[in-house]
Amino acid sequence: MSKIQNFAEITPNLPFSEFNFYELYRATFENSELGRMKKILPLHKMAESFGLVRNSMTPKRGRKSYFTPEGKVALMFLKMKTQMSFPKLMEELNGNIHYQLFCDILIDPLHPLTNYKLLDDIAAELAKKLKIQGLQDLLAEAWKPYMKNLDTMFTDATCYESEMRYPTDQKLLWECVEKGYDLMCEASLQLGIHRPRTKFLDVEKANLPYRKQRKHFRSGDARESIPDRIVSIAKPYVRPIVRGKEVKSVEFGAKCNNILVDGISFIEKLSFNAFNEGTRLTHCIKMQKRLFGVDVKKIGGDASYAGNANREMCTSNGIQTSFVQKGKRAKEKREKDFVRQELARVRATAMEGSFGTQKEHYSLRRIKARKKETEILYIFFGIHTANVVQLAERMMEQQLAEAA
Repeated sequence: MSKIQNFAEITPNLPFSEFNFYELYRATFENSELGRMKKILPLHKMAESFGLVRNSMTPKRGRKSYFTPEGKVALMFLKMKTQMSFPKLMEELNGNIHYQLFCDILIDPLHPLTNYKLLDDIAAELAKKLKIQGLQDLLAEAWKPYMKNLDTMFTDATCYESEMRYPTDQKLLWECVEKGYDLMCEASLQLGIHRPRTKFLDVEKANLPYRKQRKHFRSGDARESIPDRIVSIAKPYVRPIVRGKEVKSVEFGAKCNNILVDGISFIEKLSFNAFNEGTRLTHCIKMQKRLFGVDVKKIGGDASYAGNANREMCTSNGIQTSFVQKGKRAKEKREKDFVRQELARVRATAMEGSFGTQKEHYSLRRIKARKKETEILYIFFGIHTANVVQLAERMMEQQLAEAA
């Protein structure tokens, strides 16, 4: 028996007693949370969208992959669900048969996985082929039977922060000096010449006290703005996102404008550059129509979406909003005021709640990724893992109601 095989290939080769043993695990898996998640995930269609499924009859050259195309996609959902690093996830995958069933593999206990780079390579492969909107179309089509109130949409933007230290000019400049010094030392060693004399060690001792000072020299204009300013040498694609919050005025990561339909989030726009989410309302409406085929009747959004252009567009299309009415209120519009207040209340709880759930329980608080493509991949799977867990709970409640 090889070290790792797919369940579809291994079942006929197992002795009867062992086959019965794994059938018991299959039965418990079907009723578990992971089993319900797998039922409502269109893994095969997602694998096709990633380009992992070959339509050609010509056999692929090279070593056969341990994971099936569907298993590779399932692995990313499992990672975001467990909030584990790839080394830790590899350890759990070796010993947890439910995890193996979810990813459609069987690992020989005598020959467990030992190189977590295998899982890293899968994430890198998926990151290069990620097509967010196409995959969201597939997910919406699969999840539509479990959703209701498809004509009501909420929208808001948030920042999914990158794992990085808070940037200052002093830290960045000194990091450049350190990298330059290391390159000089390595080049001198390879060329077999003496390292040039520098004052690196003396400056290194003086650097820490200077960085700890509260006040440093600044330019004359306190409002100076530098376009495309680099805030991380390791992640040059990250930009400061000014949010104006009480706790932190600036965040560093990807800004994402989401729509929320029946508690399920979808990405409308994701960018590492700051953008005005108030200009995205028309795009949100078109996206909701594309995903579910239903015209939007009610919209909940904060004050950033309540511009005159958006108000006129919603009024002309007969869409009720949560926007505060301008001018003097008419007494006969009390019913509309109630709808507006209810939309504002639900938006504040459901939309902000979805952001909090994604960040606290699905590894999106501080995204630990080294590349831009991988960071976007984690955001995508983190958001939709939160969605599928919620839908799996609805499925269980529906089954219990039918059984009662």
